[in-house]
Amino acid sequence: MFSRGVDLNGEVVELSSIFFSPIVVVDSRAEAKRQLIAAGFHLLNESDEWDLKPGGRYFFTRNMSCLVAFAIGEKYSTGSGFHVIAAHTDSPCLKLKPKSASSKSAYLMVNVQTYGGGLWHTWFDRDLSVAGRVIVRGDDGSLLHKLVKIKRPLLRVPTLAIHLDRTVNTDGFKPNLETHLIPLLAMKLEDGSAEHNPSPPKDAHHPLLMQ
Repeated sequence: MFSRGVDLNGEVVELSSIFFSPIVVVDSRAEAKRQLIAAGFHLLNESDEWDLKPGGRYFFTRNMSCLVAFAIGEKYSTGSGFHVIAAHTDSPCLKLKPKSASSKSAYLMVNVQTYGGGLWHTWFDRDLSVAGRVIVRGDDGSLLHKLVKIKRPLLRVPTLAIHLDRTVNTDGFKPNLETHLIPLLAMKLEDGSAEHNPSPPKDAHHPLLMQ
């Protein structure tokens, strides 16, 4: 997957920074697209009529997450068959629920659901942020896909203090993923005005999270 004429060590570092990103799927697709173009592949549009030629190298993308690349042999003729190699890139994460805003005991909380087979106990007591793909409306009214990656900590999933969980050292840490793995966003603001109310019932997500 590494393109020729590029320092291998630098390429590894660049890809590592992508693979540890929460938006690994879309980021790795963008990196693969860059490398394919650098290697002489031509980007196709699925809605256009393709003019494919022997010896040509082509690729297309779909939904900002799927990439299909193929090369045509110099001596290829229709009906000769072809070989297909497929790969899947994925990363366990906590996904925001469609209605993520919740609150309890004067704290603003964010409802999430687990995605993939993660080591979920490692997500506790560490800084968490938000990343992914959003759909926004453009100035002309069209819907646009945008990538979002907040590069500062926003959330944290705390564990109980030892005096509230006396058996954790003997029985092990066994969190309930539905009730314990809920990130905290902030404490509720005491100002009850509409401007400062952090979670009005009509909002699916905390305005503080959406800022």
